[in-house]
Amino acid sequence: MIVNSVFTSDGSGNFYVGYLPVGRYYLVEKKAPDGYNMLTGPVEIIVTAGKVEYKLPDSAKFASKTSSNGDAINIFIPNTPGYTLPSTGGPGTVAYTVAGLGLIAMALALLLRRRREY
Repeated sequence: MIVNSVFTSDGSGNFYVGYLPVGRYYLVEKKAPDGYNMLTGPVEIIVTAGKVEYKLPDSAKFASKTSSNGDAINIFIPNTPGYTLPSTGGPGTVAYTVAGLGLIAMALALLLRRRREY
C-alpha cells in the first residue's frame, strides 16, 4: 500500500510510481521545478482494472486512460511556466520621496510659526 510516499522526478520531470492497487489516490506537488508554478491543488487519481482516471486541480471532470494488455498507463500533468514580475520603483523615487518629506516639513514649520504669531 502506498501511503504518503514521496517520489522525485528525473531531470525531464518524469517519475515512475509502479504498480498501484485499485483505489483512489491524490498526487500533491510539493515543489515546482525552477521557472514553473506549482499545481493549485492535488491531482485526484482513480485506479481500476486496466483503467486510470485522473482529474487535474482546475478541472471539473475526469480524463481517462486505458490499457487492454496490462501495459503501463502514462498520464501527463502539464506544468505552467512561471513569470518574473517587472521591477518597479528605482533610484529616482528616492529623490521624490525626500522632496515630498521636505515640503511637508516646511508646511508644518510654517503652520507652527503662524500659530505662535496669533
